Formats: sequence, structure tokens, C-alpha cells
Amino acid sequence: MGEKRIRLNAMRKFVGKKLQHSIVTYPQASGFFQVDTTDLLNLKKDLEAKGIKISFTAFIVKAITIALEAMPSLNSRIEGDEIVVYEEINPGLAIANEKGLFVLVVRNAQDKNVIEISQDIKSLVKKVQENKVTPEDMTGGTITISSAGTGRTEFFTSIVTNDECLIIGIGRTKKQPVVLEDGNIGVRDMTWMVTNMNHTITDGRPVSIFRDRLCEVIEHPQRYLVP
Repeated sequence: MGEKRIRLNAMRKFVGKKLQHSIVTYPQASGFFQVDTTDLLNLKKDLEAKGIKISFTAFIVKAITIALEAMPSLNSRIEGDEIVVYEEINPGLAIANEKGLFVLVVRNAQDKNVIEISQDIKSLVKKVQENKVTPEDMTGGTITISSAGTGRTEFFTSIVTNDECLIIGIGRTKKQPVVLEDGNIGVRDMTWMVTNMNHTITDGRPVSIFRDRLCEVIEHPQRYLVP
């Protein structure tokens, strides 16, 4: 039987050990849900028509930031025997290149609008593409966001990282028939999302409140996300 052996590089060993530590150390639970992103995508198109380009991820990051204001205890991590709850919301975004997956940090998202967050994300993606990531770019995160990108993945599980409370996965967006509030059937853009929580820090109810608030913000972008 033919085979090829590839020695594990330093990055793969590091990632494996970090995720193994998380799986072994913390009980974790996932919650899957769909959110209607039709109006959000329409807002994105309207802004693009005015020359304002904002990434879909930037809107989601801002929505997560607003939702955390209703449940700030989730913006936290474990340090020893203490839970550290942060005032600043620094989302870490999982961004990949040919060398592997990097989690780069958008700092002080609570003080930025979606345009500023989109600019930060664009800068971070460029650093990854050009292999110019620094240790500072990957430190100081308080919550992690992972996206399936534009592929066919509907939804996926994630592993809590860096001793944090929460990681949020963004799955595929596609048009689906939906029963509307008036009882009629409509075609809407629906996006799968998943929250994976560190059960040592929190329980299901705070995360459920956070999810409900997140859906409220995303489904009413004119109220919350217009820059």
C-alpha cells in the first residue's frame, strides 16, 4: 500500500495541544440556530450602491458586540480559579492562509461602527495573506468568531479557545421558504449560526438570552447596524 508521511510542523502541534487542552479541561455545549439575514443583505447592497463597502462579517461582528451588551458576563475567560469579565469587546476572527489558521483580534469593537470594523477586518485579512501576522495581532481577544466562508457548509461545531467563554460559528447563507408572521410563505435569506459555550463559566440561559438578542439585532439592521 502506497503512502506518504508528512512530519507535523510546529504550528499544527501548537494548535493541536491548545485545542486538546480546551476539550479536556472545559465541558462545552453547542446551540444551533438560524437567523433571517434578508434585510441585512439588502442594507449591505444599499450601502454598496452608495460606494460604502462593508463585509458581511463586519455586520455580524457588530451585532455580536451589541448583543454582548445585554449579557456582558459572556465576554470573559478563565484565569486560574477566576473568571475575568472584560469591559472591552475584542472579537478574535479565525482567518486562514496556506500555512494554517490564525485568530486575529479586532480591538475595542464596542466603540466602532460597522465601517471601522470592516476596515479592521480587511487589514487583518491582508496581514494573513501577506504572512505579516505579529504576536500582538493574535493576543487580547475576549470572544472568538469562526466563519465557514462561502462554501457549502451549512453549520459546524467549534471548540472554545484561549480559555474563553464563547465561540460563535457563522455557517452558510441560502434562500429558503419561510413561514412569515402573517402566515404566508416567503423566500428569505437564512444563515445558520452556532454558539459553543464554556460550561465552566456559564450555563444555557445567559447564552440563550444572548442568542435572542443577536437575532433581534441582525434581523432589524436598520435599527441597530446602519453606520
